[in-house]
Amino acid sequence: MTSESRLKGRSLLIGAVPLFSLTLAVCLLLIFSLSLMSLVYRSALLPYVDNHFGKYAPYINLLAAAAILFSVIGAYAALKTGSDRYMLKKAENVHAGAKDIFYYFSPRNFFSLLSVSTRLFMIRLCVFLFLNIPTVLCALLLLSLSSSRFSAAVSAVLAAGCVAFFLSSIWFYMKLTSSLFLARYYFIKGEYLNFRHLTASSQNAMKGNIKSLCRLKLSFIGWFLLCLLIVPSGYVWGYYRQTLAAGACEIMKLQ
Repeated sequence: MTSESRLKGRSLLIGAVPLFSLTLAVCLLLIFSLSLMSLVYRSALLPYVDNHFGKYAPYINLLAAAAILFSVIGAYAALKTGSDRYMLKKAENVHAGAKDIFYYFSPRNFFSLLSVSTRLFMIRLCVFLFLNIPTVLCALLLLSLSSSRFSAAVSAVLAAGCVAFFLSSIWFYMKLTSSLFLARYYFIKGEYLNFRHLTASSQNAMKGNIKSLCRLKLSFIGWFLLCLLIVPSGYVWGYYRQTLAAGACEIMKLQ
């Protein structure tokens, strides 16, 4: 799967690099612009809120901060999912245009995306927290014993245990959440009845394909490190997302 998906992703990327680079630039610019809203609020509206709303001012400021954060995350999610929509249609040899990239900026599509993305995020968060319970308990034990005298060997064993538990939790987290990899693509295609059907379809389709997906993602580590040196961010971002879409398309064809 790794080599075939990467070859297909690379071939589909030909001629589309400027569009992907422009999309990434627009995404970053939009996030930066929305982030500036906090400065505008602080300089223009904060004094008015503090002077006229008294004890309710902290709550209004908190709501404003939440609204700005929601705008930034929402814009990023809409552009990212729209880009995946464009790339998935290309992988399926279906006509795709720039309108697909901005498909989720319409209110109806945006709130549908928000509903699914929020629930998927909560599932991943609960899995991450559950898997890290041993790490937290080991760290708390290490901290509680740090105030008393105990041997360096015990300290080293506990520290090594924390690291081992954490690495294990990351590995199992990747394995478990990889089963939800196709959920976003089934959502993009609209091939689901409800959220439970969406996640169940993804988990059934990913049986036997999780290791291949992990290898596919890990194969891009070198490319991501390359971005730190010569900044080919637009190409690497498009190459990675297009390859994932190609891989998702191949898996869904087998179902």
